[in-house]
Amino acid sequence: MREVKEICYGLRAYRLDRLGLTIALRAMVESSGSSASTTFYADIDDIDGILPKSAEINFYRIVQECANNILKHSQADEARISIHRNGRGL
Repeated sequence: MREVKEICYGLRAYRLDRLGLTIALRAMVESSGSSASTTFYADIDDIDGILPKSAEINFYRIVQECANNILKHSQADEARISIHRNGRGL
């Protein structure tokens, strides 16, 4: 039952809807390392409003997959995910 709850929690990006893309990404990155041996650092500019709402969930999932791949394949002690605003792009 716990595993099912974790899967559902992972599918529903409630932070994205409530807090915005920037805070949701920071929270997701920081929590990625909480149960692993890799310490994550988030270097994320304020990117709210850059992407259309319909694209925000896709970007969130891409970053989430990056964090999962780091955990799964890198065997790193530390990892940093950086997302920077460049004018109207990322």
